[in-house]
Amino acid sequence: MALACDKVYMAENTVIGAAALVTLSGSGPKDLKETYGADLGEKVSSAWRGYLAALAEHKHRPGLIAGAMVDRDVEVIEVSEADKRLFIDPVNKRPEQQLVHTWSKKGSLLTLTAEEAIKCGIADKLVQSQAEVLRDLNAQGAQLVINDAFQKAGEQFKRVKLRCNRLTKSLESEIRQIKRAPTRNHAMRLLRDIRKDYKSLMVLARRYPDLNLDVRVLEEQLNTAEELYEEAKSESKFLR
Repeated sequence: MALACDKVYMAENTVIGAAALVTLSGSGPKDLKETYGADLGEKVSSAWRGYLAALAEHKHRPGLIAGAMVDRDVEVIEVSEADKRLFIDPVNKRPEQQLVHTWSKKGSLLTLTAEEAIKCGIADKLVQSQAEVLRDLNAQGAQLVINDAFQKAGEQFKRVKLRCNRLTKSLESEIRQIKRAPTRNHAMRLLRDIRKDYKSLMVLARRYPDLNLDVRVLEEQLNTAEELYEEAKSESKFLR
């Protein structure tokens, strides 16, 4: 988002960078190459690296610096040539070019402080307040419209996740209880509750993919509960 902007302002003690793509697993974030293999992982990383570099260069910012923020194999040095500053890979340095600064070395993602970001051209200015940003843009009279959609979405997802956890715990409890249900009627009541909870979980799973619930597995479990309920209902009729 920052690289796509015409102007980038940063406050003191802030940083920008280290934006490599990762996958999430039970043990934490993993490198794409570790998850998908070297070839596919590199293809995805290359596309992301190229996209951010293009965004940066479109706004007259050093694309190689942007690439170093997402790929630990990208090295960047700054050189001076005919009073021009250039950001290049060290292997491309020519003898007549004077080394000014080494920005990124192989093996680590580039992260820049506010001062460093301004120095290399990724950011434009260090500011102390929102009012200072508006003054710099000659927009002191601008009406600020706060978009709280992300915040509201995050709060809603927290509520949904809590509901999901409650349903899961309820199912675990009901399944434990049904194994020692004292009567058939008691077991049927539990089966009705189990069916209801599975249906609720399936609705959440389809509406909120970030819950990482497997709809297919939930359907299978619901079908099993439905079959058990119908069997219990048939047996109950037969006993009468």
